[in-house]
Amino acid sequence: MDFIGEVGVPTQRYGHVLDLTFSNIPWAQTIVRTDMHCGSDHETQVTVLPGRGDTPAPQYQYRVTEANLGKFIGLVEIGVLALRDPWSVTCEEEANAYAKALAGVFKAAIEGAGQIDKGDSRPAQWWTQECKDAYKTYLASRQLSDTLTLEKKDFLTTVRKAKREYWRRIIDNAKDDTALYKVIGWHKQASSLKAPPLAVNGKLVEDTMEKAKVLREEILDRFSADDDLAEFQLEDFQGVTYLPWEQTISLEEVERCTIGVSSTSPGTDQVTVRLLKACWDTIKDPLHGLFSRCLELSYFPDTWKNAEVAMIPKVGKKDKTSVRSWRPIALLSCISKGFERIISRRIA
Repeated sequence: MDFIGEVGVPTQRYGHVLDLTFSNIPWAQTIVRTDMHCGSDHETQVTVLPGRGDTPAPQYQYRVTEANLGKFIGLVEIGVLALRDPWSVTCEEEANAYAKALAGVFKAAIEGAGQIDKGDSRPAQWWTQECKDAYKTYLASRQLSDTLTLEKKDFLTTVRKAKREYWRRIIDNAKDDTALYKVIGWHKQASSLKAPPLAVNGKLVEDTMEKAKVLREEILDRFSADDDLAEFQLEDFQGVTYLPWEQTISLEEVERCTIGVSSTSPGTDQVTVRLLKACWDTIKDPLHGLFSRCLELSYFPDTWKNAEVAMIPKVGKKDKTSVRSWRPIALLSCISKGFERIISRRIA
């Protein structure tokens, strides 16, 4: 059997390695989770066995800051140099391969220049240095006891004092409507961001992953290929069986439909309009060629059909525990939506 733990990572409070994990299962891994405090001087370890159970999906994305935007542009330039000439695409397979390669360039650039955004990079405005010091002291004391320690009381007192002083200063300095609305927003009770449990077949589902599966099965899987319309007999049809459209695209139209839009929501590739604008001088010619060839081939690449489905509550539905109270929306790639707008202009 092989050692599957983290080499050099202590597994005990005082920096020692007392707990070792061995396994003969391929790709098994054990990690130390210091955040899962169990009350012992031994740190909590979590072992993941491939193919056993459901691995939670990551709830974070990469974020390219303004400071790293130049690095992102440079990585995109390097990746585009390795791509073939898009005007040389002659068939659907080559168009799909080029679109997939272009998506790979953006993925590598975002991961290379971006940072993992877990939503914890911006502390509350009332969080002071005293709060930080009290929190560190509390974490150190928590390793010794699970009871309500004096350090925890001091930490909670420091937090309450910091909040009280911050909002007292905000209220005293409220001299216009903007500051007044900010105070009112603080005083108003905040709504819960967590969706309520779903009631399906007399059973309540509370786990996030389980709710996602239920919504997919009850809403997205209701229709299949059997629901398609039967084929019509077109022997007596006198018109054309295709939509004639203009097969040439100008560079100005590509720019207007891709980055000249107000929609900023990214798809599964995490490419936003902001990132496209930043590297537009590099990718405008490849996109122009790819869009033109796809339009001539009357082909929509499979890579652009991938969407991230988000569930939003329906307006007017009070019972949020019912699956019929939720509506799915598909978030496509910004590049995909740009080509979609070009097609819509020709159909209309």
